[in-house]
Amino acid sequence: FVEEGLLVNRWVNRLVPKEDTFMPCTKQGEILASCTQAEIDAGYTRMALNVPPNLTPACQKRPAWNGLMSLRCQFHDIGFGAISPEFAALDSCAPWTKFSFRNTATDTKLDVEYVRHWSRHPTNRYTYFSLPIEDDGTTGTRNAAIAMVNDMFDNSGSSNVLSIEVVPTNQTVTTVPTDYNPASLNAFTYVYGDGLDYVSASSDGMSRRRLGSTMQAPGSRDYTVFTVNWHGGGARLQAGSTYVKRGYMFTSDLGSVKTTADSLNDDVFVDEIGLELWTPRSVDVYTEGTKFVVMAAPPGFFPGTTTCTSASAAKTCSGFSTPQSGNVPFFYISCGTGSSYFGPNPYHFTPGSGTAFTFPGHGDATNLVRS
Repeated sequence: FVEEGLLVNRWVNRLVPKEDTFMPCTKQGEILASCTQAEIDAGYTRMALNVPPNLTPACQKRPAWNGLMSLRCQFHDIGFGAISPEFAALDSCAPWTKFSFRNTATDTKLDVEYVRHWSRHPTNRYTYFSLPIEDDGTTGTRNAAIAMVNDMFDNSGSSNVLSIEVVPTNQTVTTVPTDYNPASLNAFTYVYGDGLDYVSASSDGMSRRRLGSTMQAPGSRDYTVFTVNWHGGGARLQAGSTYVKRGYMFTSDLGSVKTTADSLNDDVFVDEIGLELWTPRSVDVYTEGTKFVVMAAPPGFFPGTTTCTSASAAKTCSGFSTPQSGNVPFFYISCGTGSSYFGPNPYHFTPGSGTAFTFPGHGDATNLVRS
């Protein structure tokens, strides 16, 4: 993820009537998600967005998508069945690209965030899509959106078909500024590892990373969600087992991303550790000022049986190296290069001393997570 300012060194051409476009095709009831010119020559008909002579799109309100205004408008010929692309980017290899519906008669453009259905039923002409307008639930806002689209593609006074093109709205550059330095841009990187890192002889199931979208409209969520899921056949933990997933997230300038990520990639680790693989040991924690050390006793010894080489260090607490019923886990957390914490509070470095944010499924600063 890179901050605003990164330039795109590619052109995204108009997609209609380009070959191999995403616009669907039909032939004798068969529906193709897209078609080539050769398939058109063989009898397929590519869907074309349009408004017939002397008609308007007759738009209607539909349920909101991610808080955005969603409509259905009569934008294509009949004869196309259900075609549901869930299409939200002009180019799948460039997901930042936005697109518009262009009125070819007036050159006005309607910005579109999402297409749910190019077509829904062969007997009607509706295309379902969302606009970059918040759906606040009021009749006035919804009627204004419907009126805007109907007016923009009003063909009621014409005896000709009004053609509608799908065009990119992002601006590409042909000349790079002399002071352009993408390496200095701020970046956020998620080091997920290689695919084989998620294939373990001791870990069934599959792991996947999912990235939630950021705010789509005012009032909807305004953060990005990073989720690592363990799922599929065998993805079930038995009592006493532990699923281990180690990955990395870091911020840096764009120029150092590859070097930093490559150095961390080999350390990504995924495994399932069964209870029989643990070697439970008694441990004692010794502190001296701001320093601490954890001493592990030999197997079979009880807590409190260790010694510390420093005579001035005090034994602060005793416990075990593995989860034990009723015990509170301790966390070692480092923040940057100068701050660290060792203790039972996993929220030590969160805003508000743990009162402004909590982790789902955990306790809080006063009711700590327990094994």
